[in-house]
Amino acid sequence: MKKEHQQHAAQCRHAKAIEAKRIYFQELSAHFATYRPTLPLKSRLTAYASSRRRAVLDYASRIGFKESTLYTWLREWKAQACVVC
Repeated sequence: MKKEHQQHAAQCRHAKAIEAKRIYFQELSAHFATYRPTLPLKSRLTAYASSRRRAVLDYASRIGFKESTLYTWLREWKAQACVVC
């Protein structure tokens, strides 16, 4: 019984993280669309990711995830966005 409870709790945490990551990626993409549009794409992406790294501490406390998790998600988002660079 205890093992089932632990598995259920882990699944719930995983589902929460997946949803938070999806929302974080949406917000990053939405803000990036209007971020310094006169710069070349790769320069915009680098500058934007840098600005978001500085904001991670505040964002992490708002959504309840560790800073390191958000840094990882930011790197993943940047890698996905850079595919078109």
